[in-house]
Amino acid sequence: AFLLNRSSDLANVNTANAIKAPLPGVITEVKVAVGDEVSAGDTLVVLEAMKMANNIEAEKAGKVTAICVKQGESVMEDTPLVVVE
Repeated sequence: AFLLNRSSDLANVNTANAIKAPLPGVITEVKVAVGDEVSAGDTLVVLEAMKMANNIEAEKAGKVTAICVKQGESVMEDTPLVVVE
């Protein structure tokens, strides 16, 4: 499990299980850490888009194995945010 700050690091991550950004925006808060157990519906990150804060939630229960973004980072639609396995 790694904290990832560069897109080149993503090559080592199984992004098939990643929760992806639903729309372009800026990550304003990362609410989980690698190793955290999460339940479906838990907020993983907060994404600000069009001046609105969007809580990006876990789709299923599992363990956070990678965080692909950091606070303040701009992301595009479909950018992997957090991997939950």
